[in-house]
Amino acid sequence: MVTYGLTDTGFLRKSGAVLLTEYEALFKGALGDDLNTDPTSPEGNLIGALAERESLIWEVVEATYLS
Repeated sequence: MVTYGLTDTGFLRKSGAVLLTEYEALFKGALGDDLNTDPTSPEGNLIGALAERESLIWEVVEATYLS
């Protein structure tokens, strides 16, 4: 398991791909494994938007750490 955020060796930001995977797993866990998470589906669009928003937050936190 990878640890993200502030670690003993510095700061490790979550990538957009990791966030997408996490959100897909979260949605499927709550709504069922047969949930359509294709990026063109309504659920996939929502997952993409949430992951992109969180990715921007991770970028700001990383920039703050590096400043």
